[in-house]
Parts: sequence; structure tokens; C-alpha cells
Amino acid sequence: MTNIKPVTLKAIAKQFNMHISTVSRVLNSSDEIAYNAASKETVRKIRQFAKQLGYRPNPHALSLRTNRSKEIAVLVPRLSDYVLATVYEGIEKAAIEQGYITFVSNTYEDTKRQRALAEQAIYRHVDGLIIADIHLRQSPKLLKELTEKNIPFVLVSRHVEDYCAVTCDDLEGGRLAAQHLFSLGHTKILIAAGQLYASTGKDRTKGFADFYKAQGIQIPKRNIIPGAIDVEAGSLLGEQIFNQPLSKLPTAIFSVNDFMAVGIMAAASRKGIIIGKDISLVGYNDTQVAANLPIPLTTIKSPMYKMGYYAMQTLIQRIRGDVISSITFQPELIVRASTFKI
Repeated sequence: MTNIKPVTLKAIAKQFNMHISTVSRVLNSSDEIAYNAASKETVRKIRQFAKQLGYRPNPHALSLRTNRSKEIAVLVPRLSDYVLATVYEGIEKAAIEQGYITFVSNTYEDTKRQRALAEQAIYRHVDGLIIADIHLRQSPKLLKELTEKNIPFVLVSRHVEDYCAVTCDDLEGGRLAAQHLFSLGHTKILIAAGQLYASTGKDRTKGFADFYKAQGIQIPKRNIIPGAIDVEAGSLLGEQIFNQPLSKLPTAIFSVNDFMAVGIMAAASRKGIIIGKDISLVGYNDTQVAANLPIPLTTIKSPMYKMGYYAMQTLIQRIRGDVISSITFQPELIVRASTFKI
């Protein structure tokens, strides 16, 4: 196969007997700047010629000249996670509207990898970062360094300290789940707490437990079980929970993630326990699967797409030098067949 060399600014400048810097301003700048460099007719001819030859500006060279790459790095734990994929769709939509390109990297909840990916992104001269992989204890050091280097960034889905973040009010979401179960008469509760190093797991668990505490009911620590938040983790937790007589089981389970709740539901089915009749179950996020399970899942709806969209909008405002602030969306209780009154 013949290698086709990309046309260069130098070749175009030679064709028109012009300085390379003039051609660069014509091809890589706004009309206003281009018309200051050459006549309108010359600008038209240069651009037409460059288009015919398939000229494409070098984005990295351009970023060095303009201090803008129009690229945004997005760091997520796993893009295979439905919630994060939906958040990213919102990010990408807002980016497209504003003429930005995004690229996403999986950190796999590894803070060393998070740091390495952030450093690589900065080396690529990205205009900013959106970070969804925030550890409450370990991430602030990296965020402090980014701030000191004046690298624009916005957190999404998770928050830490007073750094700008676009999130759902997970404390309120946990409270809504607790209020619902309490109103149905449930006092023997177990919380599938998820990742307590993340604000999502911590806040949802705290909001739930604090509501019950305010009603004079202390949920035992042994009934607050942290762990991974996927279907497999929920299934394994369910096996652990249901490996005892029904009389000793909690009457309700709050899972801080829908997919973990799906795993718990599957484990219950294997044990002959009927969710929505023997045990109430509440999930979180209102993913697509929640309403379409054999026993539709009561859950807390979080605005996943909207969080991503506004995180990107907020980052662009920061890049432009505007004053920005955190955005917190309100959750919503969605009641379905997985919960019942006792």
C-alpha cells in the first residue's frame, strides 16, 4: 500500500509564495484574524486549495500556539459500568455542542493509575479533566496538585472536600430510601453499602442510617456491609445473607447500587426467597434494568446523564475563566414491586 504523506503548511505556503506563518493564520484562525493576514479572495483560494489536498492541522502543534487543544480527558473507574457510561454520554453531548473532543480512560479504582493517566493527559495539553474516580482519602493530594498547576478540572458523580463537583444529593437519596422502608414498617434492616471510600457509597449509607437513627433505631454495624457494586458482588453478598433461616433475616435490604441489588435478587431466587413478599429490596440509580426485572425494583433515581452534561458545561466555564460552583441534583424515589408493607 502506498503511503500518502499529509500536506504541510510549508507546501501550501510555497504554492502561494507566502510566508508559512501567514498561511497558518489563514487556515488555523477565525475569519477575522485570517482577513487581517490576507485578502478575502486569497483566504478563499488558500482554504479551497488546502481542502482539495486534504490538509488537516496538527492538533498538538496548534495547542502549543493557541494554548487550547479542544480536548478533554475523562477519568472513570470503569466505562463498562452502566451508570458511568450514561454519565459519559452526557459529557460527550455537551462537549460536541461546544466543539470539544473527549477521550475516556479507565482507572479501575487504582489511585496510582489515576495519577499516571492524569499526568499523561496534561502532557497531551488537554484543556481540562473530568474526574469520576474519586477516593475520599487518596484523591485530594492529586487534586491539590492539579489546582496548584492551574489545570482546570471538575469532579462528577463523586465529590471530596470543597472541590467543584457535579453530583446527586446522595445523602438525601439514602434518606428517601430509609423513609420509604420505615413507612412500610421495616425495622430489621441490612445495608449493602458498596464502596465506602467513595462519596456515593458513604453518603447513601449515611443518609439511610441517619434517618433510622433519628427514629430511635440503630442499624448494627454488622448489618452495614461494604464491597464491590456489581451483579457478582451482590450475588455473593446475597448468598451470605440468605444462608440462614428466614426468621433471622432482615425484613428489608438497601443496596446503594441497582446492579448489586440485581445480584442480591438472584441469590434470593436461588434460595426460594421472594423479593417483594418475603424481603423488601431498594436499589439506587434507576438504571434501565430496574424497571424490567421479573420483580421490578424500587430504587432511587439519580440524573446520571444530566450530571455528565453539566459537568462538561461547568468545566468549559472554568476553562474560559468564569467563576464556577458545585451543582447538586436532587434524587427521586421510584416505588415498584420489590418493596411491601409489613
